Amino acid sequence: MQNLLAEQKAVEVIASFGGEDPETWPFWKRGAASFTRGRAYALTRAGKEAVADFTRALSYTGDPRVRQSIHLALGNAQEHLLKDDAA
Repeated sequence: MQNLLAEQKAVEVIASFGGEDPETWPFWKRGAASFTRGRAYALTRAGKEAVADFTRALSYTGDPRVRQSIHLALGNAQEHLLKDDAA
């Protein structure tokens, strides 16, 4: 997923991994994978899906620096994609 996203192929990330249930992924990969897939959703303007993946990523990520990036992405998705400033 990260390679596809680095190549700016967000649509391919969603086509390949959008239907997968992240709870079936190994627990040590759920945070990073959810964050990556959430970024792909955000790039394709799928706000609800992006927010869901960012929220899931927070629950599986312990590194404070990565959590800060996830919080920023979550806030941007809520504000710009869902137009929910109060969230």
